[in-house]
Amino acid sequence: MVPTAVHLPALADSKALADTRERFLTAESVRPNEVREPILASWWRSRQWKVAADRVALPYVRDPDLDTPLTRNAMPVLRNLREHLEGQPISVILTDAAGVVLTRMTADHDLERHLDAVQLAPGFSYAEEYVGTNGIGTALEGGQPAAVFGHEHYAEDLEDLACAGVPIHDPISGKAVGAVDLTCWRRDADPLLIALAKTTADQITQAMLADSSARELQLMQEYMRACRRTSGIVLALNNDVVMMNEYARQVLDPGDQGVLLGQAAEMLATQQAGAVSVDGWLHERPARRRGLAVATVITTAASALVVLPVLPPANVGWTYKTSAVSGESIGWPQLVGTVRAAWLSRPARQRASAVIFTADYSEAAAINELGRGTGLPEAVSGHNAYWWWGPGNPRATTVLAVAPGPDDAGDYAAYLRQFFASVRVVATLSNPYGVRNIEWGGHVYLCTGPRQPWGQLWPRLRHYD
Repeated sequence: MVPTAVHLPALADSKALADTRERFLTAESVRPNEVREPILASWWRSRQWKVAADRVALPYVRDPDLDTPLTRNAMPVLRNLREHLEGQPISVILTDAAGVVLTRMTADHDLERHLDAVQLAPGFSYAEEYVGTNGIGTALEGGQPAAVFGHEHYAEDLEDLACAGVPIHDPISGKAVGAVDLTCWRRDADPLLIALAKTTADQITQAMLADSSARELQLMQEYMRACRRTSGIVLALNNDVVMMNEYARQVLDPGDQGVLLGQAAEMLATQQAGAVSVDGWLHERPARRRGLAVATVITTAASALVVLPVLPPANVGWTYKTSAVSGESIGWPQLVGTVRAAWLSRPARQRASAVIFTADYSEAAAINELGRGTGLPEAVSGHNAYWWWGPGNPRATTVLAVAPGPDDAGDYAAYLRQFFASVRVVATLSNPYGVRNIEWGGHVYLCTGPRQPWGQLWPRLRHYD
């Protein structure tokens, strides 16, 4: 399919459009026919976010993650495009889903210096909430291609540029994982700029699909190989697929399956691989052998076999002080149920502008996995690499925060009050097995009155531990 071009706005270089933008910034009325509808909608969002129109000051990520399926598959496509554009004053830019620039390829030195001056450079976020209307942020915010020319930019420092951004979606999950953007001087803008950006995004998506297919084939092969080698439990998973053999379904009740899936998902999320040896442990505790199942877990994150011990939830408590791994996911179904009850207790109007935020990434993973199809939204977390999935609704005014117990989270309410005017406990976490894991004694907090827009708070909520 050949992508179609958009018409270059007749007013993009005109004094009339500049005057229209100035009137909008000074809260004067603007008629719809004076500016394109998507641009006017973006201007309104920029105003609501209180974006500064007279300067560019952006959040910076020192070491963005460059080892992702997006970057691995996009870089060959972008290098090929750069070769075809050799000598042209066009910059080829790739960002993540939060608008953070991952790479920039520019052949024109004058353009490159200008892009540095406006911080359109690796590590800086060009999300719409920070810089206003622009090809990257507006495409990600609207979930569709966006071309922004000259005075259509919200920030005046960008009015000499033209940019065309296209979101890139994961071909399996459909989730936005980034954007590709082509930026040039306003005077060099061409109606085909957006068509070229669309073609580039399509090529990256196809490369990701081929890579995903190869990884899933590898997963299936490892799964079948493991099934032939053992008569025990076999579980295979990646970010999109979970496979469990018939024996696992027969001998594990839903609680046991949740424990195993939770441990495997945690390994996958943290890119860990390895084996937990249980032979000596079993030899020392013969009375416990009957309750123990040894499970083979396969993940394509490291293309390796991982051996995990799985105990029925009621039998885990006695091992927790020795090895906390086996007990961390105990109570996850109850956690999800508690969060769901707290969520549904809020009025529908409040839920429409709310997000679920967790202090620990494993809690977000549990909610998103076990709460699927229960009416819960996607939970977000600022913990470790989970922060990169973003804040959910950046305009949220209510946050349902889930935190571990005091031994692991301290006075979390005091921490939350740095960001919200009102913080109160609406539920307490526990589990029916008496396992005092990190969730035991934790709370669900209802947070309202954000001291900044939620999207602007997000960089401050990132933590590693």
